Amino acid sequence: MNYTIEYRNSKANANADGLSRLPIRTTSSSSEDETSEKLFYTAIMDSAPLDPVIIARVSRQDPILAQVIKCVQQDIWPQNVTQALQPFYTRRHELTVQQNCLLCGYRLLVPQKLHKQILNMLHDGHLGIVRMKNLARSYFWWPGLDKDIEKMAKSCSRCAMSQPDPLLTPLHPSRWPDKPWQRIHIDYVGPFLNFMFLVIVDAHTKWV
Repeated sequence: MNYTIEYRNSKANANADGLSRLPIRTTSSSSEDETSEKLFYTAIMDSAPLDPVIIARVSRQDPILAQVIKCVQQDIWPQNVTQALQPFYTRRHELTVQQNCLLCGYRLLVPQKLHKQILNMLHDGHLGIVRMKNLARSYFWWPGLDKDIEKMAKSCSRCAMSQPDPLLTPLHPSRWPDKPWQRIHIDYVGPFLNFMFLVIVDAHTKWV
């Protein structure tokens, strides 16, 4: 096959290059993005172990969360954030309101009135602290959630009874001293009559 290669400037090559340089207008619209977002949050709500309607109603009754919802919806936070609002203000960029419920990322923000119910639900199978935290992180959040889970698990009598007994360590008796004042034992005793007494015992003679 015989052919001739000829250079042509791109300005003069419109007939061959026009389509490749013609931008294609996007067919997606903002309404489609909003629909996808709504479907995403609806799926989150449907998978939650607690009825979102209940969470929404109790959240409106909670004075702190009601204020947080207002701040998130208006995108306006007070200049001087109170101590009660501080944990939410720190995560303000993660907070959204969907179906009148507060979300932190993809997790439901549970009002304080429902904390005990959620903790009982998480500990229903007497899971350990780590597994309870992992389960909670899939659905819920509130300030101090991890500490509440730890307190719940440690206060469970059934879990405490199933824990293995600590290993008994053997005693290590000290050698009898050869003479007085070679080794002494010192400790405080009291209070007695509003006084603390420093007690010194000689290990050899047992004198106090």
